[in-house]
Amino acid sequence: MTPDELQIPESQAAASLTPLGAGAADGPGYVPGNKPFYIQSQIDSSNWVLTATGGTQLRINRKSGDPNQLWVRIESNHSGVVYLANLGARQRLRQNGLQGVEVSLGASTDDSDSAYLWRYDGGYYLMLTAYVDWQQKLNVAGYPGWDENRRIILWQYSQGAANETWYFVPDNIDYRIDRIEYDYPNATIDISEVNGVAEKADNSAGDVPFTTEVQLAYTVTTRASFTNSETNSVTTSIVDHIGLSLAVPEFPSVTADHTTTTENTRSTTLTRTQETDKTTTASMKVTVEVPPRKRLAYYIVVRSGTVSVPYTAWVTHTLPDGRRSQPSPITGVFRGTNSFEFQVMTRNPDRPDESATPVAKKVGLSDH
Repeated sequence: MTPDELQIPESQAAASLTPLGAGAADGPGYVPGNKPFYIQSQIDSSNWVLTATGGTQLRINRKSGDPNQLWVRIESNHSGVVYLANLGARQRLRQNGLQGVEVSLGASTDDSDSAYLWRYDGGYYLMLTAYVDWQQKLNVAGYPGWDENRRIILWQYSQGAANETWYFVPDNIDYRIDRIEYDYPNATIDISEVNGVAEKADNSAGDVPFTTEVQLAYTVTTRASFTNSETNSVTTSIVDHIGLSLAVPEFPSVTADHTTTTENTRSTTLTRTQETDKTTTASMKVTVEVPPRKRLAYYIVVRSGTVSVPYTAWVTHTLPDGRRSQPSPITGVFRGTNSFEFQVMTRNPDRPDESATPVAKKVGLSDH
């Protein structure tokens, strides 16, 4: 399964509240459409939640904020029927048989495979029902005296017993970047030039120099993106699968001497897919002197640098007791483009083989 297969469709992400069942809009039957949630058991009014515990196995564990306890809903092609995908394990909840057979995780994304399809029953508390048999509910096997060793099975409807009813609890954990480190010795830099639209000034019939003004347009580009490598970091699962945006305190840019510096004057975010991309078009009047018997073209060239540099971002989150966790690493590559200077140039439009020459000195964009 690829990370993209666990993405929530944009149509769902746009909804502020998306119903998962028939409960009250502020109850466990509802979670924000673009947020992960816990599948929390009603057993003992506790904080036992459905957890991926290794391989394809599922158990109930105490809620801790582990991505192996977080789920997202993915719509199927069947009305009112969904997949449930575990963020940490990157697999989907699977039925392996009825009446006592243990459920598990599986990697299939075949919408015709009914083993992965679930319905919701109930009101304020919900039951997860097998698509193929409405009597078969997700169930914590056994009797009171619950612990983390109980199997998770399908079992026939038991009149809404606590071990077959569930809350859906949104994940409200606050993730933040504690610090970010760039591996500058392994950075690469590419320099590019973009020419603006040329404006012509014609003094081909004149015998003396001709002074005039030309209006020259130019384009400035700022672009930044963070890609994530596949690591075992639990936080990476969050970023990869739900596109969590984390504010990045600083990032590299390219200077006029073709080296890197660290910026913190503009904001960007660390996400799985989003790229900060800003293009600004401006213009300026330039006074030029055209020699006699000449027809010249004037334009602005904008020079930009693109830097690619590995990074490690150290991310923390809130723990159940309110403290911050120890930082966990996310690794990847930052790619950024920034325009650092422009210069007014002129050339002979009738002699394309001739090199362009500068009209004025280079101007740093930070100085303009």
